[in-house]
Amino acid sequence: MRKIIIDCDPGSDDAFALALAIKSNVFDIRGITIVEGNVSLEDCARNTFKILNLCGKDDIPVYKGLKSESNSSVDAMNVHGNNGLGGVEYEKIRRRVKSMSAIDYLIEEVNSNPKEITVIALGALTNIAAAIKKDKLFAKNVQELVIMGGSSKEGNITPVAEFNFYKDPVAADIVLKTKFESILVFGWNVTTTMPLLKKYEKKLYSSDKELPRFLYDITRSTAKHDKNAGYPAAIISDPITIAYLIDSRVARLRHANIKIDLTEENYGKSEVTYVDESNCRFAYMVDEERFYQILLENISK
Repeated sequence: MRKIIIDCDPGSDDAFALALAIKSNVFDIRGITIVEGNVSLEDCARNTFKILNLCGKDDIPVYKGLKSESNSSVDAMNVHGNNGLGGVEYEKIRRRVKSMSAIDYLIEEVNSNPKEITVIALGALTNIAAAIKKDKLFAKNVQELVIMGGSSKEGNITPVAEFNFYKDPVAADIVLKTKFESILVFGWNVTTTMPLLKKYEKKLYSSDKELPRFLYDITRSTAKHDKNAGYPAAIISDPITIAYLIDSRVARLRHANIKIDLTEENYGKSEVTYVDESNCRFAYMVDEERFYQILLENISK
């Protein structure tokens, strides 16, 4: 089984990613690290505990990470609701994050399992950049870094910037300038081609299981926001990273070089050029039907 650590900021789309990773039963999930992003660190932790509980995996350890130093006041409550899960009220799970920091955990777990752990980053890259700065062996020992962030076209937080990279563009710049064995990036531009259409929503809300119905409920806020922004339905970006690791036919990627613009005018913009001298592989096409088949079949188990 592929060993993974998920670094996330739940967020309704993070909830789908966590649920898919767990319910697919093909990963050894070593831990989950929390980064500030869609909502506060505290709400991100509470939301993580809720999804783990719904999936019957209260034993997966959760570690608290950092707040962004770049855009600490930026959040996505207008998209994901005031609690990150669509504003849906739920009974809080009686769990606490581990005492070890997310940064120290990432370093210890990766360095104890060199070239064996895939790190999946679904939020701002604050925690990943901090681990790089703190320990020079960390990046060398990561088997693969999989990122949801950036865009080769329009942004979703500014006209040119995607939310995760805009939340902490300095961290994104550090990560993309660091030599990893492999970096895969799934940008906003490609995830907008796989909206949660009515035919997929129906399979969620008509399910006789609690998890799919909960996931439907928490996307109502996102659906309203994204439709107002001109998209046909809710955009659930994060689970594409997990689906691709389950079945690489879900997306097509090509070598690319991503540079983060830190100028005031284009702050957080990801400049993507397709060249052989690259720092990542960047997704440019998604098989929508295959993606939703994998997602819906697994979370409905």
